[in-house]
Amino acid sequence: HKIFFVLLLNRFSSFNARGMSRVYPNPVHPRSWLSGNFSPVLSWCCGVQCAALNYQTFDIPMQLNDAFFSQNGGCGYVPKPTYLCDPDRPFNFMAPMNDDRIRPIRLRINIISGQNLEFPDNSHTKTMDPFVVVQVIGIPADRNVHVTPTVHDNGFNPIWNSSFEFNIYCPELALLHVQVIDKDETIEDTAIGYYCIAVNSMKEGYRHFPLKKIVDGKEISPFCTMFCFVEKVSMTANSM
Repeated sequence: HKIFFVLLLNRFSSFNARGMSRVYPNPVHPRSWLSGNFSPVLSWCCGVQCAALNYQTFDIPMQLNDAFFSQNGGCGYVPKPTYLCDPDRPFNFMAPMNDDRIRPIRLRINIISGQNLEFPDNSHTKTMDPFVVVQVIGIPADRNVHVTPTVHDNGFNPIWNSSFEFNIYCPELALLHVQVIDKDETIEDTAIGYYCIAVNSMKEGYRHFPLKKIVDGKEISPFCTMFCFVEKVSMTANSM
């Protein structure tokens, strides 16, 4: 089954290198009945030019879509990597380490602190115990998740000072998704805000990430941010 799946993906990638395709949510899937979305990242990895989503639902797939197309000045078009444009040599994102066209990197990020975290509208607590979920979303080999420790009773200036590393084979197709969550021992944890950015758009050094609302992607406030340090190091596939 896996071999058949890989062959099918290779044929689809080869077609998208010379033709154009559009994918959209399955209308008979139960998720679509609630205007849910699928992750567009897999489609982008196959070279799909248009991954249509339900814009009325601002879920994580929409957050990824919004961040990915913030590249190139937010004009709505992002050039495909060159390895997705060769119909005679389709890119197999299931085995990127065998492709000499990729330029892998190692992403190091230190989640230092947060500033002026605000309670979401659906919060039921008076104290905040924030922690951060940091993940890279891209081809299967690039996907990874890290979680910081929880800082108790401090939403004004929580300090995590947690460092993580991500080995990324295809930075052109990868996004960094950071979510701040309020830990609750009695009821469900509550998401405070998120920040999402294409890995290729990330600048190195000390950075403030403006946190955005989960419901609509708008900035929570000019002062609600996350302070981080970012470093990107060029690698080779053999050293990953």
